[in-house]
Amino acid sequence: TAKVSDPEGVESVKLEYQPVDPGSYIPSKLPLPVSGGNINLSLERPDNDEYEQGWVSLGMSDNGLNGDSVPGDGIYSVSLPPHGHRFLVRYRITVSDSEGVSARVPYADDPSLNFAYFVYDGIPDYNGHSSATLESLPVYHLITRAGDYTECLAYSSSQISQGNDARFFYNWNAAIVYDGVVYDNIRYRLRGANGRYHKAGKRSMRLRFNDGHY
Repeated sequence: TAKVSDPEGVESVKLEYQPVDPGSYIPSKLPLPVSGGNINLSLERPDNDEYEQGWVSLGMSDNGLNGDSVPGDGIYSVSLPPHGHRFLVRYRITVSDSEGVSARVPYADDPSLNFAYFVYDGIPDYNGHSSATLESLPVYHLITRAGDYTECLAYSSSQISQGNDARFFYNWNAAIVYDGVVYDNIRYRLRGANGRYHKAGKRSMRLRFNDGHY
């Protein structure tokens, strides 16, 4: 649902959504390569062409049908098809007025790029611990490409050299889910100095959220 108004009158409201399969996160930006213990910070991270693929367009209505509760109240709605456990569903909304002027949210200057929700059927028992025990602590989901996660942790791939500015560069994209809210297209890296790559121990990560999302 979305509250929509325009002084010239609303002509149409369109929702686009992109279902992201479990284990197949689609980053909006691709990481710069880690090579020889360094990242070339003079380069911009390239756009990922795959991000703009697979979006499905649906019309939103204010007629009391298809998920809309009250006709004519300025709240436009649409029902999306159901998705299975661990699906990330991105969406964005485009509004056009009677004079042909249109706008899409999130706006072009918002690095979040899209809204999103996460379909999840509960915490499973894991590694000898019951779901009830696990849920006694806050639950965070980090959704990212497996290859990006592996490259960042660098247990078996190229590590960024000590004393290198590239260590402070947020090179990899992800979504974070916490308390029912999805924070998509955030960036992450490892943190720490000498102990960053210590043996095979647990890595310490640093996440950078987009402006306006703390």
